Order: sequence, then structure tokens, then C-alpha cells
Amino acid sequence: MGLGSNCLGGGLCTFTYFKDLWRLDPTTRLWTRMADFPGEARANAVVFVIGDQAYVTGGSSANQFDTWQYNTSNNTWTRMADFAGSCNARAVAFSIGTKGYVGLGRGLNGGCKDFWAYDTGANSWTRVDSLLGMPSDDAVGFAIGDTAFVVGGFTNPNSVTEVWTYSAAGNAWSKRQTIYPGIGLQQMIGAVAAGRIFVGLGTNNPTGAPTDDFWEYIK
Repeated sequence: MGLGSNCLGGGLCTFTYFKDLWRLDPTTRLWTRMADFPGEARANAVVFVIGDQAYVTGGSSANQFDTWQYNTSNNTWTRMADFAGSCNARAVAFSIGTKGYVGLGRGLNGGCKDFWAYDTGANSWTRVDSLLGMPSDDAVGFAIGDTAFVVGGFTNPNSVTEVWTYSAAGNAWSKRQTIYPGIGLQQMIGAVAAGRIFVGLGTNNPTGAPTDDFWEYIK
């Protein structure tokens, strides 16, 4: 767990950005500080994991398109090919096989609905099928097998309740005939445990109150 920001003070508060990284041992429940992120301190980046390596890309500033690989075996960071899309902040990411996928999000010219695949072997980005819905940011994404799920997000002026799936084999998006039933529709978290999908927390608008509900999605 790492990076992020906090904002101290009321009204127009001052943001502080971070680059520290921490590891939790679930057995001892103790945290250990790891090697700091070598790029510029930032929030609103995305991460996907392939094997024992994590890939961090994007962030909240206009020039943060850099991609970094974190190797858990030796606690080191390596810079990789820059993200090729135009929306580098508040995007969504997931991994399928040996590829990581990043899309949606917000850039200098507004929101996006395009997606890009990162090939770990070639260290390159390739554009794949775009989401068929509206451009959005602050959605949540995760994958089970060769199928990815994207839930919620913010499309100005409203949050959305849509659930989309992406097939890596067919390079195609499909809209599920269901909606997320909770209130928090953006800035949520999603997790997969034992093949079960859990989504929750978040807020219904950028300045709204946060929610504490959690839901399981039965696919």
C-alpha cells in the first residue's frame, strides 16, 4: 500500500502527496516500510499486479504518464514504458494473464473511455477495445480468469450504476443486465476472494458523504 495524498484544513485545503510504500504481514499484522516510489509523489495513480511484480502508472498531475515496476523479490523499482493513453488520472486497472489493462480516467481534455494493454514481455502499450458506455473516472475494476469487471464511476454530472465486463480473448466489452445497488458509485474498492466478488464503500458524488455499505456480486 502506498502513494496517495491528504488535505489538511477546511475549505480550500492544502494537498500533500506521498511516495512511501508499506507491506502488511497478514500473519503478524505488522507493517514494514519498503523502498519509496522513485517517481514524483502523487495520488490517483493505478496499479495492476502480474506474478510477483506490481506496475504503477499515471497520477493526478498533467505530466504523470510514467510507469514503474515494483519487484517484490528484491524490493526495487524499475521504470518501464510510459502509459500511452491521454487520461492518466483516476483511471481503472486490472490484469489478465501476462498483460495489464488501464483505461477510463481523466485527462487535460476531459474523460476517456479508451483502454490500453501493457505487454510485460515487450514493455509496450497497445490500444484495445474501448468501453461502450460513457467516459468515466473513479470506477473500480478487477478480473477473474480472462474476464474483467468495471463497476460504477463518475460521468459528469452523475455517478453511474453500470456493470461492464471485458473479454480478453474476444477483445470486447459487454454490459451486464444488472446495476450496482449501493449508494457509493465512485471511489469504491473491489476485491476478489475465492472466486467471489465484493464491491463497496465510495461516495455518490465528488463532494458527497462517504458510504460504508458492502455488496457481493453473484455473476
